Amino acid sequence: MNKNLFSDPNRNQEKIKSQFKPGQNKLFFLCSSSDVGVMRNLGKNGSAFGPKVILNQFKELHFHQEQSFKLAEVSSQTLEFENFDEAQLLESQKIAEILKTQSSQHFVHLGGGHDHIYTLLKALELKGYKKIGVINIDPHADTRVSETNHSGTPFRQFAQEFKNEFHLIQYGLKALANGQSTLSKIKTKQTILWHEELANETKHFEQLPAVLNKVAKEYQSTDAILVLSLDCDSVESSTMSAVSAVAHDGIPTHHINMMFDWFQKLDNKNKITGIYEYNPLFDNLGSRGARFIAQLIYRLL
Repeated sequence: MNKNLFSDPNRNQEKIKSQFKPGQNKLFFLCSSSDVGVMRNLGKNGSAFGPKVILNQFKELHFHQEQSFKLAEVSSQTLEFENFDEAQLLESQKIAEILKTQSSQHFVHLGGGHDHIYTLLKALELKGYKKIGVINIDPHADTRVSETNHSGTPFRQFAQEFKNEFHLIQYGLKALANGQSTLSKIKTKQTILWHEELANETKHFEQLPAVLNKVAKEYQSTDAILVLSLDCDSVESSTMSAVSAVAHDGIPTHHINMMFDWFQKLDNKNKITGIYEYNPLFDNLGSRGARFIAQLIYRLL
């Protein structure tokens, strides 16, 4: 693939500037402004510009208490074109270093393609966590069997490498969005909450908190961390059409709002959020998708 065919968002040094303020930051944004993994998965390019657009929308929100945030670009689209696996390792090392040296109440990882969840998980391994739990809001399992790594393989890729405890909770998985090989067994504990089972809202809202709280209790030790990962493909298309694979019958926004509210209230010391696959090239003029994501981040405060 000719990398010169696409604009590299990392090439412009002024594209995103860190916001430094004194004291502990409420938020630290880890920006993975690259969509090479999406294109390797034969998806539409454009999510590389997602972090910048999301942050622009987030900065327009009004905060009624003093808030501060920092951000750092951790990926290199240029390097990913040259050597994808090497770029993933380098990104993981950058994230791990930031997590070790920076202090923040909330770390938010912004993609880019969902392949970047692998680099986040690898960074958590490098930081020394022995127990990693992921709640993945996604119609796709992203556990595809493939000879090459891309946005459809991150969880199988990590499960094959991680030697300790890894629990993958798939929230909103859809049968029509996953091939047979994707749903084949992986080397980790996996809990699937099928989209079809979420259709009964009364049952859904009665049972989900109990399921999630049980998971959260398993990750309260100092060597454990819980990750909330949102693939924007999961959101109902009336709100989120700005993705590579628009949901056939997506998850209602109030379900996802509830998940973020629940995650914000968790008293787990170690937790981190990732948001991936937003593609601003396909958003409407009002940036509806980016605005929805911005208010999700606001809910974490």
